Amino acid sequence: MSRRWKLVLGVVVLVSVAGCSSMNPLSSGPEYPDGYDDSGITDPQTAASDHYGVLNDSDSFTMEITFGGLPNRTSVEMTSQFDLANEKGLSTAAVKRDDSQVLAYEEYQNGSTLYEKAALGIFGTQYNTSERSFDRLVANNTNTTDMKEWMESLNVTPTDTREIDGTTYREFNVTSYDDSGEIMPQNLTGDVPDTTLKNGTMLVSPDGVIRSLRLQFSYDGGDQQAEFTYRISKVGNTSVSPPEWLEEAKSSAPN
Repeated sequence: MSRRWKLVLGVVVLVSVAGCSSMNPLSSGPEYPDGYDDSGITDPQTAASDHYGVLNDSDSFTMEITFGGLPNRTSVEMTSQFDLANEKGLSTAAVKRDDSQVLAYEEYQNGSTLYEKAALGIFGTQYNTSERSFDRLVANNTNTTDMKEWMESLNVTPTDTREIDGTTYREFNVTSYDDSGEIMPQNLTGDVPDTTLKNGTMLVSPDGVIRSLRLQFSYDGGDQQAEFTYRISKVGNTSVSPPEWLEEAKSSAPN
């Protein structure tokens, strides 16, 4: 997960996998991925390292994050597509308040060239072109330290196994989290409200990829409801196309 997103959006964010599935008895499932057992997460560092290690060793993957019901009636949607084999990446982020867009940010990287587009309300749309290594892009968006902090915060128990597209996943119920500051994002004033977890689920692949995480919780004494989702999809099957605004970004670059 990118610390860049924290700077752009001012939030800390950690989804359900779509498609038909079938439930199997827990006892008939595969062995637990490293870092997990029938008591939950046993080694947060291993869980985090294996998650991003598998993704970084793949040719490509897509990461999606959403957060709805934030303080100040704010929602966040972020999607990142990585084509590691061809050194291309495309990320988008949108922040809305009261159904009105307050920020839209996109970045596209091809090799070592980064193109950015930012729509910032009254400031209009701005473009920027710069040089950045592709390795840095990947490192920024696959931060093991952040994931380790999330794994340390979550308390989970195994519930079932789920078969999706021929692969059997371990499903965990999120029973609580130890530090809401690691899970609940800040509002735009920098405050982290006290929260109460209502329910949560996590789906982990046999090789340790956290394919989905979904949390629902309340805050402000139960008066406000929020939901967070995190999803990894299209592992090895993500393609990245140039955005429609690329030529405009190129023309806006200084000579």
